[in-house]
Amino acid sequence: MCVQKLIDLAGDRSHVLVVGDYNLPHLCWPRDEVLNCLLPMNASSDQENVLVESILSNGLLQINNITNFNGRLLDLAFISDNSRVELLEPPLLLLPIDQHHRPFVVIFELADENKNVSNVIGPLNFDFKRCNFESINRLFAEIRWEEFLVGCSTDEAVSSFYERIYGTLRDVVPIKQQFCQRGSRQPWWNNQLQRLRNCLRKARKKYFRWKDDSHKAVLRDIESEYKSLLDHCFRCYIRRMEDNIKHDPASFWTYVKNPKQQGGIPQRVHYNENVTESPLESANLFSSFFRSVQSNNLPLSFKEYLNSLPLFDLSMPLFTFSDSDVMRKLQSIDESKGAGPDSLPTLLFKNCAATLAIPAKIIFNQSM
Repeated sequence: MCVQKLIDLAGDRSHVLVVGDYNLPHLCWPRDEVLNCLLPMNASSDQENVLVESILSNGLLQINNITNFNGRLLDLAFISDNSRVELLEPPLLLLPIDQHHRPFVVIFELADENKNVSNVIGPLNFDFKRCNFESINRLFAEIRWEEFLVGCSTDEAVSSFYERIYGTLRDVVPIKQQFCQRGSRQPWWNNQLQRLRNCLRKARKKYFRWKDDSHKAVLRDIESEYKSLLDHCFRCYIRRMEDNIKHDPASFWTYVKNPKQQGGIPQRVHYNENVTESPLESANLFSSFFRSVQSNNLPLSFKEYLNSLPLFDLSMPLFTFSDSDVMRKLQSIDESKGAGPDSLPTLLFKNCAATLAIPAKIIFNQSM
């Protein structure tokens, strides 16, 4: 059912890959050279018939032929298009091999479908430092905001506002290239580790391309050297932290606090005379503690709470914003502040305060 839902949601350009341990050891998978995949044979049980009728009937092809140490195929990999995909065994292993489940690597060759960015709906990587705000203001002034914003709900007005903002910006603002921001490096990272990791990536690409023993040997040598240097740098960093406790205690406590910021269930917990040795026992002990301090006094329901509140007859005038009020606030925006959820910088609103004051005023007044 989940696979069927996934296929229904997938578009024409989507690639569907379903991988899992189906645990059907008696099902045979001979290769079909015409379809370039593995087709099931001798399906007899209910589970085997459901697999054949549900997944294969949706056009998914099984491509994994790596059997386990018992000669059985328990892990299956189904894909919607096998013309640009390859499955092979990894040259190096991250974890010990389970005798019932051997690891495999799936390599995709996907075309770049994001070359035409003009049809993208929503915020792009606009380069406002190289744009012409006079052209933007001229286009904003030509929009008849009242026709789109007045007479609809606040949510609809906000959606229409951003739809026309993004549409205008895509026509006049240049797009800048977005670089992938990698996570913060570990404190023991250095240039030598960076060089070795680059060599490791190149060696892995060469092996996946040629798949011969010579490239596999080179990959294993670089992997071993990289792991050895990484372990050495980490031990040197720990040694420096231990030596600098007296001279630089702040760095030591920073190192101690970092692992504590990671969430999870503690394995060993003490409460009264009880001591746990597993996360499950810890969770049960927490549950027992909270039940012991739980109050039986139930709060009032929301309806009862509203009925209990006193009523007052207040006559308050409806507050409204004017164009000048909104424009002054937009002009006073601090340009050093970052963008909000709409990914539009404060630089845009400050330089276009005169033309954006009218739609902002309409939205603000409708929300009041």
